[in-house]
Amino acid sequence: ATVMLQSLDKTLLEKLANSKGNLLDDVELIRVLRKTKAKAKEVNEQIIASTQTQKTISEKRELYRPVACRGSIVYFTLVDTTSFNPMYQNSLAQFLVWFFYTLKNSE
Repeated sequence: ATVMLQSLDKTLLEKLANSKGNLLDDVELIRVLRKTKAKAKEVNEQIIASTQTQKTISEKRELYRPVACRGSIVYFTLVDTTSFNPMYQNSLAQFLVWFFYTLKNSE
């Protein structure tokens, strides 16, 4: 969209630079001007929509931060248990049991 807008801007500037006589009589210049204005409005609306979407995504992402924190605590706690006794090596299945338990019981 912005590439097309830049192209229209370039075309508009070329038309303005090469225009002879009254600008209001140049039908092609007026057509390019209208097209540029419409495309600029469309791009502006897209920017506003993407800004809102980005804000919504950031808000949703922050909702998962406590879960990620708890998950990392559970993971590193289980991994570190092997440092004081090798008997405490855990499988992925056992880790997932503890992970889902903490998710279920988290606030």
